[in-house]
Amino acid sequence: APLAARRAGIHRLIVPAQNRRDVEELSPEMLDDLEICFAETMSDVLEDAGLQPIKKAAEIKRVLARRGRGNNRGEVDDMPRAARPRGK
Repeated sequence: APLAARRAGIHRLIVPAQNRRDVEELSPEMLDDLEICFAETMSDVLEDAGLQPIKKAAEIKRVLARRGRGNNRGEVDDMPRAARPRGK
């Protein structure tokens, strides 16, 4: 992955924290000019990517309702799939 990232012009890799040992086994030359970020949660990934973590589903429902996009039954059809409560 580091070699492919460098070839693609990518300078930051976000790697699952459980793969830390694998990355540490790579030669230092392979990691030159790369910033390696280890993520334990999806929020870590979003933060390392420079994005805001997804808001809680209840907060999103309130915002959608204020904008007239929600419905009175509290359905979450207008929510991005990743922000929906599980099972919806």
